[in-house]
Amino acid sequence: MGERDDTEWLHSSLVKTYMRRMDPSFSEKLLGFRSFSDFLKANDEIAELEETGHERLVRAIEPPVKQTAKRSGRRRRTS
Repeated sequence: MGERDDTEWLHSSLVKTYMRRMDPSFSEKLLGFRSFSDFLKANDEIAELEETGHERLVRAIEPPVKQTAKRSGRRRRTS
């Protein structure tokens, strides 16, 4: 996994609390997951989970930057 930048990582319980504040109806169990950790593991394209002992840390995964079409460098003529 490489070197960990501690400023990006949050305890998973805190992330769940934030999610519940944004949407009080959120429940990983109602979505079919046994635990919040299982929910995070199933959504590994948006969040990274690190489990060490009893500590579970999570951070958001940055979406890839979209490549824009290259311009030819030619200017359009205006009449």
